[in-house]
Amino acid sequence: MRSGKDKVNSAPMVKRPAVPPPLSTDWSTALPVATVSVAEAARVMGIGSSTAYRAIEAGTFPIPVQRIGGLVKILRSDLERWAAGGYAATG
Repeated sequence: MRSGKDKVNSAPMVKRPAVPPPLSTDWSTALPVATVSVAEAARVMGIGSSTAYRAIEAGTFPIPVQRIGGLVKILRSDLERWAAGGYAATG
């Protein structure tokens, strides 16, 4: 039988990490991942996500897309290139 003084777990308590600060309003530093969603790209491009999806399906979206299973993703580097004027605008 154990006495009330026995310690079940003698490991020190691990402090929970602090909540990360909110993302920057500068989208280029707020997206630290290699791909972004169509909705995120559309926001950067100043268009609605429905418009972006229609352009992707029509083949007129100005940035190459990556299809991963059922997901449609955009490489961050391609989005940055578009923002810098590296891809021709479509009409």
